[in-house]
Amino acid sequence: EFSGVVPPIVFIARFLLFSLIQDCEGTYMAFRPLSRMLACNVFVSEGRNQRILSDLKEIIQRHSRGPAGPRLVFQFTDKPYNRTNFLLAAEAERETDSRASPLSSAVFDVVSHALQHLDLSRHEASHPRIGVVDHISVHPLGDASLVEAMATAQKIGKTLGT
Repeated sequence: EFSGVVPPIVFIARFLLFSLIQDCEGTYMAFRPLSRMLACNVFVSEGRNQRILSDLKEIIQRHSRGPAGPRLVFQFTDKPYNRTNFLLAAEAERETDSRASPLSSAVFDVVSHALQHLDLSRHEASHPRIGVVDHISVHPLGDASLVEAMATAQKIGKTLGT
């Protein structure tokens, strides 16, 4: 039965996650443990063309310069599925901020580049695909709220839809 108290193992796991998290280059992220962070998964329908994957990674790294920039925490490339997941992490933005956040700007630039350089008519894979970028999700981490994740996801959606 859940008593409303966070089990010690959950607290320890959260502390370790944010204390030890590194980006893909092995650089420790400059976030405080249990800070208000968001994770963003961006799935791109490309897993074989190293030039395009390197370009997408470079776009994210360009946005990582500076204290508020998102970090590429993990990149998983599945060659049979011909698909890559870029996992970014960044400080949650203030809900009242109407400007594009560093995270939403990075996602927009990744999606724009993918749309310009990927041709699904030549795409072959064992995984069904919906589009060049077929999945973007934003999740709260640490002390960030689901409302903050939703606000960022909506900003990303509005930016991509215009």
